[in-house]
Amino acid sequence: MYLKTNSRSLLVGIIILLAHVIANGAITSPLKWDLESQQEYQGDNLLQSGFLPVTYFGADHTGLVDSTVAIQNCIDAALANNMVCFCPSGEYLVSGQLSCVQEAKDMTTNHVLVGERKDGKRPVLRLADNSMVGEPKALVFMQAQNPDGSENVPSGYNMVFRGIDLDMGSGNSGAVGINLHGAQGCAVQDVKISGEGFFAGLRHLSGSGACYGNIEVLGGQYGMSTAGDSGKDPVIVGLKLFDQEKQAMQLDTATPVTIVGFHFRLKSAGLT
Repeated sequence: MYLKTNSRSLLVGIIILLAHVIANGAITSPLKWDLESQQEYQGDNLLQSGFLPVTYFGADHTGLVDSTVAIQNCIDAALANNMVCFCPSGEYLVSGQLSCVQEAKDMTTNHVLVGERKDGKRPVLRLADNSMVGEPKALVFMQAQNPDGSENVPSGYNMVFRGIDLDMGSGNSGAVGINLHGAQGCAVQDVKISGEGFFAGLRHLSGSGACYGNIEVLGGQYGMSTAGDSGKDPVIVGLKLFDQEKQAMQLDTATPVTIVGFHFRLKSAGLT
């Protein structure tokens, strides 16, 4: 269980959300919302445990309605209140980047996205066809930044993406599944990324003290692209890269990469 506490946002069972509840139950407005004053949520074990579901913000678990804005609102509110952005089972249609940017050097207020596992299945974020072309762009972008907006890899701590699959659709030649370039405590775990013609499943690897585990990428030009990586001594446990058009792994890391348990099935090329 992920329960993130911080004196600024969670005091003796009080959770302050930057939102209010409208008639349909979706949290949409940047107004402060006091959990204790909302009787309908008194018995909500998810909120009481620090999990903030994307469906509370109007995300559609059937995959019929674009949920990009709803999920982004949940991501932002979860970070602001030191909670986990929680994705219940189902399929969610998205058409643009989900941004998970946090302050560099902050080890307690971090982006954590976790999915529900139900009947042996994980929730799926499905990228709309033909929505990401041109220069590579991540569907899930996780980064720590300095006050001037520049990236700070060595001080990007505790960003986690776990238990959510990505369907990259078709016609998304510039799409990257997950971009995470951080340091200690960062993790990508229990993730399957699949589709037709996308750029890469994962972009960058995080350094020592981070963990990548049980990752599967089906298709794409690259299974994993690490060009220009500065993270030190990344570790991957359990990696499947199948049917990439160019390379399974495009390796360009500052230090060696350790992979424990892997299965590569390639169309025409190998490692670079």
